[in-house]
Amino acid sequence: MKRLLVIPCSVLVLLLVASCRGGQGQAVSYDRICYRPVYAGGFDVVGIDGYESHILRVKLPWQGADSVAMEVFISRGGEAPPQSFRGKTIKSGQCRIAAMSSSYVGMLASIGALDCVVAISGLDFVNTPGIVSRRSDILETGPDSSPDYEGLLAAGVDVVLLYGIASENPMTKRLDVLGIPYIYIGEYLEASPLGRAEWIVALSEIAGCPEEGRAVFNAIAERYNAIRSRLSAVSFRPKVMLNVPYGDSWFMASSGGIMSSLISDAGGDYVYREDNGNRTVAIGMEQAFLLAGEADFWLDTGAFSSLQHLKSSLPAFASVRCVADGKVYNNDRRVNSSGGNDFWESAPAMPDVLLNDLALILHPEVLASRSDAGDSSRLCTAAMELADSLYFYRKLQ
Repeated sequence: MKRLLVIPCSVLVLLLVASCRGGQGQAVSYDRICYRPVYAGGFDVVGIDGYESHILRVKLPWQGADSVAMEVFISRGGEAPPQSFRGKTIKSGQCRIAAMSSSYVGMLASIGALDCVVAISGLDFVNTPGIVSRRSDILETGPDSSPDYEGLLAAGVDVVLLYGIASENPMTKRLDVLGIPYIYIGEYLEASPLGRAEWIVALSEIAGCPEEGRAVFNAIAERYNAIRSRLSAVSFRPKVMLNVPYGDSWFMASSGGIMSSLISDAGGDYVYREDNGNRTVAIGMEQAFLLAGEADFWLDTGAFSSLQHLKSSLPAFASVRCVADGKVYNNDRRVNSSGGNDFWESAPAMPDVLLNDLALILHPEVLASRSDAGDSSRLCTAAMELADSLYFYRKLQ
């Protein structure tokens, strides 16, 4: 993966940009960096002298992508891209969006751009009120393995927001034939919670409200860093276990990934210490039992909705200390009637709220003392804006 060098905006930079599909990329000249992410590594926004329009570049569209990039020319004022540009083109602020992941809905909601959404994959599972209230006007696209292409055409979709797992999304070939632009949104590949949330800025470029996107993200980062600062000096860091088994395997989040970062920033210590990049790893039940035995807290228990449910389903784990002490929490506080969990929809765009939840679980004594900071510290004041009760999580009873 090639990264843009830091240079003065007045110097012309010539970059060879690889594309997601053959023939899509070519030597294109960029004169300025319009937005360089602070935390995210998977995108940036560049511009060309004489053009009001911006170009959104996605540098890591799927896991393991190497030297793969994709570009979208976001046209302003009716501008057409340069003849040498071979990426996709959409109109800023006039786009009708198809979201193939509910996490994109949460990010668009954060910048007030839900009116752009005209199609969603998994519509029944969406919790966001601005979508639920006009559900009858929104297309259910179906999964990316067999989407409703005719519906996408009929809905007048201007851009499809895609994700890739380990390779190119199966929709791209047909979308190319139909002439429907698309862009990969790789927020889930980021290594930090703020890196993931910074993709709000990328979506705000598409939705035509870049200033709003940057302001929203900056406020999120300020609140997140305020909470992290409050917890940075805790003397005791409780150990945290994650997840439940799937079949005979137990999938653990990466020790270098988002959940591990959240636990650390909330003053905890993730029990799984093997560094495996941005990929989850399956471990055996015996290793999972040993890890759970170390833990002071257990989070993210999936379909286990009560302590009794967990104990009866995993009897060997009933005696581990965190279960015996009742320190087990699940991220299912906000689930709709179809089983759609808002944790997967809104938490990517709300890392400050998610960190606040984990801090209340692991160190309630620290956040309970927020009032003693007064108003002398702007960061402490920002932290105090968040609620004193759990938003995504609940304690299993």
